[in-house]
Amino acid sequence: PKNLIRHLFHFVVSLKQKQKRPVVVEAPYSELLAAAKNGQITKALVNAYSCIFHNSSNNLSYRVIFPFQSSAFQTELLQLLTQGGCTNISALPDSWTSSLATPAVMAMPFVYLALLYKMMTKIH
Repeated sequence: PKNLIRHLFHFVVSLKQKQKRPVVVEAPYSELLAAAKNGQITKALVNAYSCIFHNSSNNLSYRVIFPFQSSAFQTELLQLLTQGGCTNISALPDSWTSSLATPAVMAMPFVYLALLYKMMTKIH
């Protein structure tokens, strides 16, 4: 059994080493605007908080975190991307941590009360 677990572990590690993710470089918002105006963006993944785009001039992918969120801002960004010739625009899914944040915050008072109850019952 130990050899089986060891071989399985090495197999999983070797698979992870083979699956290299493309490098995404952090960039300022001004770089996104400049690349969009110059028509250098070939693909863009956009969500409410950030954008990942591929710059055709240097063949790199960049990630930009938006300085603020508003519907007018999103509309302006999409117009700028389409005017610059970017036709491959997709929705970037939210991270799993942001999707878990709301239920975790909502559960905090109940966890606190449960721990308080357990502590109070141990005292008596």
